[in-house]
Amino acid sequence: MEDLVKEWQLYEAGKKYNNSIKCINNANYYDLVEALVDFVNGNQWRNLEVTGMRKPVFNIMNKALRFWVASITANNTKINLEPLEYSQTEQTEEMNVADFATAEIANLFEKFKMDNRIREALTKAGTIGDAAAHFYFDPTQKPYGGAFHDVEGEICSELVSGTNVFFGNANNANVEEQPYIIISGRDLVQNLKEEAARYMAEQEEVEQITEEKDYTSNDIEVEADGYGKATYIIVYKKKTIKETKQEITQIEVTDEFGNPVFDEYGNPLVEEQIEEYEEERETILVSKCVKNAYIYKDVDTGLSHYPIAWLPWDRQEGQYHGRPPLAEAMETQIFINLMFAMMMFHLSMTAFPKAIYDADKIDRWTNKIAEAIPVRNLNPGDSIRNIAGYLEPATMSTQLVQVIQMAYDMTKDLLGVTEAALGEINPEQASGKAIIATVQQSLIPLENTKANMYEWIEDIGIILLDMMGTYYGLRPIVIERDGNRQAQMFDFSQLKNIYLNVRVDVGTTNIWSDQARKRTLDNLFVSGKIDIIQYLERLDDSDIPGRQGLIDDIKQTMTDKEFIYGQMAKFVESLPMEAQMQLEQLRQTDPEGYEQQVRAMMGGAA
Repeated sequence: MEDLVKEWQLYEAGKKYNNSIKCINNANYYDLVEALVDFVNGNQWRNLEVTGMRKPVFNIMNKALRFWVASITANNTKINLEPLEYSQTEQTEEMNVADFATAEIANLFEKFKMDNRIREALTKAGTIGDAAAHFYFDPTQKPYGGAFHDVEGEICSELVSGTNVFFGNANNANVEEQPYIIISGRDLVQNLKEEAARYMAEQEEVEQITEEKDYTSNDIEVEADGYGKATYIIVYKKKTIKETKQEITQIEVTDEFGNPVFDEYGNPLVEEQIEEYEEERETILVSKCVKNAYIYKDVDTGLSHYPIAWLPWDRQEGQYHGRPPLAEAMETQIFINLMFAMMMFHLSMTAFPKAIYDADKIDRWTNKIAEAIPVRNLNPGDSIRNIAGYLEPATMSTQLVQVIQMAYDMTKDLLGVTEAALGEINPEQASGKAIIATVQQSLIPLENTKANMYEWIEDIGIILLDMMGTYYGLRPIVIERDGNRQAQMFDFSQLKNIYLNVRVDVGTTNIWSDQARKRTLDNLFVSGKIDIIQYLERLDDSDIPGRQGLIDDIKQTMTDKEFIYGQMAKFVESLPMEAQMQLEQLRQTDPEGYEQQVRAMMGGAA
């Protein structure tokens, strides 16, 4: 139990470190995260005691976050694997392995719905500063929906908020340099007990997994009999293991004179010699436990890399947590909402003037249309204005409106949500290239975050490559070649003994540059600089449905024409010189007539 207490103490130390981080306005880390989540979701009047006023919300923070995420993920990204040596003319074994690995990563990305997961991760990171992708191998799952019955085990993924990830060296954001990494979560007690039983835990330890409510204040859980939940932690740590291995060699048997000895069939006799040696291997061990019981402990994953990809929005010096980009806008957001609420309250109280009348001369006042108001004891020369009138409401300073508008505009500018960034440009006053340049210029402040996202995707590719080589073995893989999808057998254990470079390919940036790309291709094709095949190969499947089939059909047609033209040329060469000269003259003046004439002559000759 001592080891267990130590591991849980590491988790408690991680939470203590988070609470010691100096956030904006000296806010507590977890309180700041909770406030940021509420503000992005529109709950911006939290902890503000106001009575008698409406509570308007002008959610600049949510608008900025949605714009950031949409701008960063406008790129089409995919992972490509390449061997250390690459040849365009010769297909090496390493290239063949790289093709299979690339295809499997594409299949996994499709299974994970990776485009949406990237947006979700960026939304988490843009709100609280960071997020993580956690990968694990589930041996009970069947790939491709169980289409291959004898194949078991799938790589699974989950997104984890940065608040639930704890680095062993909190002053270093490099995942691979951590002595350990902890991931915390919540699950049903019954699920945790069943998982512990599968790993052959002692019954006494299984019964120690009980319901507890140690979770952060922004969590809301269903409370019902029999469905209690508990906090668990998964601890990954690196360890160097020494393994004893055997190397078997075959040695020829010789006589006392050193001559080889042969068996009855004339083959030289050999004997096996076994040599043992120690080899060090760095691996990742994983443990999972609740506060007072293990679910499993120090399981050798066989992995070379932590199965965790870390995504900070903006890196901070001296700590692993990313900087939440919206934290600085919270006070201004509160000011805008509060000032606008006071304006609304002022207008509702003073917009309609109040009537004042002399109660000694008027018994009753009414605002009904066309209804008379009786007045008593009027003296000659008395003015009605001395008997009844309206109070003039206090005027509201126009500076308040100006300050609110200034705060709103400046906050949007500082967050990068400007008219230029949103592409709100009159197309009649700007060319397409000018719009593209303006939009791209406005996205420059997001380049650091975009680079962090690309590095995060590359880290995911490295993790998946490591897990495929460790867990898959020989299994079928669905791969697409020449527009056709087919299943082939492949031994993924080869990935453990080969180096493959992981590269993220970035596609078209946005709709404006995509339109410019298509227009350029159109101009090149119309001017004859490229042929129809080159044109179609550079378009996307979304531009022309069945594009690959169309390319194949055109190539086949071109091949058939080349064959026919070759046959026609041979036929013409077999004719007398005078006939050849007449046909050549016809070809120069009327190419279509030349082709028809030769075809007719070939038909007659047949």
